[in-house]
Amino acid sequence: MESKWTQFIPKCLVAEALHNSPLSWYGNSTFTTTGPDQFNKYTYPAKGCSEIHMVFTDTPCWTTCWNDGNSFIKALMSEKIEFVLVKHPWMENDCNFADILLPVNTKMEEEDINWDLESGQYHTIYHEAKAIEPYAETYSDWRSLACWQRGLAC
Repeated sequence: MESKWTQFIPKCLVAEALHNSPLSWYGNSTFTTTGPDQFNKYTYPAKGCSEIHMVFTDTPCWTTCWNDGNSFIKALMSEKIEFVLVKHPWMENDCNFADILLPVNTKMEEEDINWDLESGQYHTIYHEAKAIEPYAETYSDWRSLACWQRGLAC
């Protein structure tokens, strides 16, 4: 089965790809996939694609949530990485390496939808009501990105 992705790197291989490119592995491109998809071969950088020059993250816990966090720190400090953008409600972990940090709302400050991902079957989709008003000068993920893209102070 051919992947729809031109270039794909699993989160657990980003630091290694930055340190040791080219890199090849077998796997799948999503966690909701068919069995045969796990045997696709991927290579970074993919033919005709560029290496990574920018890191954009809204889950900056790579240094504390994955094995060998120091390897990821070294990858972020690589000359290959020209820019790091982080969206996060707290100044923690990888936020310290951001060129720009966008302060976003917590889950409790937004109305949203969610689903039962524990089973991987999406049995239940449900509404999440806003519990509290946003604190200080934080914005939703969408508004913070839109403001940054337009160069606005919002």
